[in-house]
Amino acid sequence: MADINLLQASFNGGEIAPSLYARTNIDKYQSAAKRLKNVFVKIHGGLEKRGGTYFLDEVKDSAYPSRLVPFQFSVTQGYALEFGNRVMRVLTFDGLVLAEDSENVYQIETAYDIDEVWQMKTEQSADIIFIYHPSHAPKMLKRYGHNDWRFEDMAFVPGISAPTGLVATTSSAGSVNYKYKVTAILEKTGEESLPASVSLTSAKLSSTVSITLKFDRVVGCKKYSVYRYSNGMYGWISTIVDEGEGAKVEVIDDNVEIDFDVTPPTERNPFDGADNFPSTGAIFQQRMPMAATYDDPELIEISRPGNYKNFTMSNPLQDDDAISIRASGKQVNTVYDFIPLTRLLLTTANGIWEVSSNSDVNFLTPKSAKVKQQNFFKCQNLKPLIIGNMALFVEENRVRTLGYSLEVDGYDGTNISIFASHLFEGRKIIEWTYVSKTSQILFSFDDGAMVSLTFVPEHQLFAFTRIETKGWVESVCSVKDNDEEGVFAVVMREVDGGYKRYIERFVFNEPIKEKTDDFLYLDCASSLVSATPVSKLSGLSYLEGQNVAVWADGGYQGLKKVVSGEVYLDIPAKNIKVGLLFDVEFNSLGVDYPTSNLSASSQGKYKRIVAVDLAVDKTGYFEVAAKDEYDEFSEVSVSLQEYGVGTELTSGNLRLDLAGGFNKSGEIIIKASHPSPLCINAVIPEIVHGG
Repeated sequence: MADINLLQASFNGGEIAPSLYARTNIDKYQSAAKRLKNVFVKIHGGLEKRGGTYFLDEVKDSAYPSRLVPFQFSVTQGYALEFGNRVMRVLTFDGLVLAEDSENVYQIETAYDIDEVWQMKTEQSADIIFIYHPSHAPKMLKRYGHNDWRFEDMAFVPGISAPTGLVATTSSAGSVNYKYKVTAILEKTGEESLPASVSLTSAKLSSTVSITLKFDRVVGCKKYSVYRYSNGMYGWISTIVDEGEGAKVEVIDDNVEIDFDVTPPTERNPFDGADNFPSTGAIFQQRMPMAATYDDPELIEISRPGNYKNFTMSNPLQDDDAISIRASGKQVNTVYDFIPLTRLLLTTANGIWEVSSNSDVNFLTPKSAKVKQQNFFKCQNLKPLIIGNMALFVEENRVRTLGYSLEVDGYDGTNISIFASHLFEGRKIIEWTYVSKTSQILFSFDDGAMVSLTFVPEHQLFAFTRIETKGWVESVCSVKDNDEEGVFAVVMREVDGGYKRYIERFVFNEPIKEKTDDFLYLDCASSLVSATPVSKLSGLSYLEGQNVAVWADGGYQGLKKVVSGEVYLDIPAKNIKVGLLFDVEFNSLGVDYPTSNLSASSQGKYKRIVAVDLAVDKTGYFEVAAKDEYDEFSEVSVSLQEYGVGTELTSGNLRLDLAGGFNKSGEIIIKASHPSPLCINAVIPEIVHGG
């Protein structure tokens, strides 16, 4: 009979670093594990087996590591964009988009070679993706249709044309030189055009001498501002509202007083020429900030509100003018990315900076904008994630949250990866993406590894686990489509003696009720649904020579080798999935309990785990062992199963007797390679204390 029963009812501590294995005094120890592979921690604390991946297609050129960029067109329609070496293709949940009226894959040429693809930054607004790279003028990628995407260079001018056909006439000839500028104001946005100019000689303006300006009406504009030159500058004299229907607009200047506080906008392109293109950009308060050219890595230019391509300024400056500032400090503060929260924050090579207003207004203006360093974290050049009202950034391979701190009166960051630091040591994070459906952040590293973080900050849930597959994950991005959410990945796999790069889609399973539900626990998988039973699955040449698992009609038919792109089933089936197996592993931390009034810990004492109680939900086949030199596994199968039919899924409490002798660790291992569901909500070891 067991002396002690211990309960681990939550796994929200995730996998922790080896340096913490003896830290039984910290709260996180009670909900953590030594190893968590191919599972993720659910928001309520249980462990669930991660879904598999469907094979979609090979990348455009397997010689290059394509990068995936998400494009969320609407709540009901999302895409993943594959950027390869000077080429782009479009993916949906079903695979690559085809050209119109063609069986060929739709693709367009790009200006970016494969190195530039991995350096470029993107920002989406509606159906446009803005692309930034310091070697290229900023571009807009516009979606005109499912298979109609076009690149356009950003032209840094107002979005409304200046009036044309401007002429001036005087009511009385003379020798005084007069100059005028006229701008059009777009009715929908209030944006002002660049000015049209005209000059003439006239008698001096007075109550009896006037000058008449006429110009062509501008489509979409009913307002026009007029400026007159005097004493070396242009000043505002009137803004008219034109309700006429003719082709021309007419304005009369009968010596109107000039207001030099309002001047016409001046054409300005801050990103003109090689080495003057921005590296990054964002959207904040209806403006577009861009930053970090090769010539000036600290430069920050912010557009006028309402038009991301308008960087015009007036003299004197107006509140809606463009803004030009710098993140200057003791060291060169190369700007990496923007974080547009309630304030505009920057990640730089030497810390987080804030762009704010130094006045009482809550919006940025060119007169009030200031830049202030918030901390000195050396940020990694990786686009931060914004989740809810919180941002996450990477500082020297530490994952930090970013929020306002009253104690320091500024923005500070908490290291949420400190307990799982071993998963980041010696690696560089290449990409990360957030899956809102499961509250997961997925990381891909430069060595092809992948890590999952369950992130629920309001409940202090930061649980890291490993994601492993028979290959190297090189790019990830999450996309929503209707009620589904999927993660697209580029995975390099060894196939038939060589290496291929495949685009695959992770499956995040809907609730599972029984073994025949449409779940997937195989990688790089293909599926077939047939009205009648079939005994062969074709189209598997992408896995030629591989030993693949066959899951058919809710039963596992073992491993089959792909020959000539085909596998044969032992038992014909209607619903078939074929793919690569992956293993699940849970290795608990050593149990700890008080052994007497004089000893508060059982560490270093002999103990034996004689049995374990498991709370499971909709679970199939797995194995359990007490950790010792033998690791003798007890197979968990609720009932004897007929080959190829499979085990019925089980929910509730399972008790298993475990073999093995006394040892000092008191650990439990759970393993599963069977392609069926696995969900564990609690582990209760039954322990005999050996002293």
